[in-house]
Amino acid sequence: MQIKADEISAIIKEKIKGFDKQVDVKETGSVIQVGDGIAKVYGLDGAMAGEMLEFPGGLYGIAHKIEPDTPYSGNGYTATDLTRIPSTFAEAIELWRNSEVAVECFGDEVHHHVLVHAEAEWLAFNKTVTDWERARYFERI
Repeated sequence: MQIKADEISAIIKEKIKGFDKQVDVKETGSVIQVGDGIAKVYGLDGAMAGEMLEFPGGLYGIAHKIEPDTPYSGNGYTATDLTRIPSTFAEAIELWRNSEVAVECFGDEVHHHVLVHAEAEWLAFNKTVTDWERARYFERI
C-alpha cells in the first residue's frame, strides 16, 4: 500500500473543516488565605466585584475584590499582632454568631441553624464529666 501525502492532507483538511476556532481562556489565581468561610484568591484580575465565580470541585464564590494583606515574614506562632483563629469551641461559636460573611454566604436560616446546633453541642459538652476530670479530681474532692 502506497501512502500519498495529498490523500493524507485531504483527510486532515476534511476532519478539521468544522473545527471550532473559538479560544477558551481561563484565568487562574492562587489561594492566599482561608478563614471565616472566605478564601482570598490573588490573581483573578478579570473578575468583577459581585461576579459569581466557579472553582474546581463545584464550589462557587462571589468576587469582592478584597486586596490581600501584606505577606507576613516571621514566626507566626509567637507574633502578637496577627489575627488568630478561635482556639476554643466557645470562641468559634461567637465568631460564627457575629459573622456577616456567614450570613451572606449561607443565608439567615442556615446561619441560625448552625448557630443553634453549635450552642446545643456546647451546652451538652459542658454538662458532661469527662474521664480526665474523673481521674484527676475523684480523690481530691
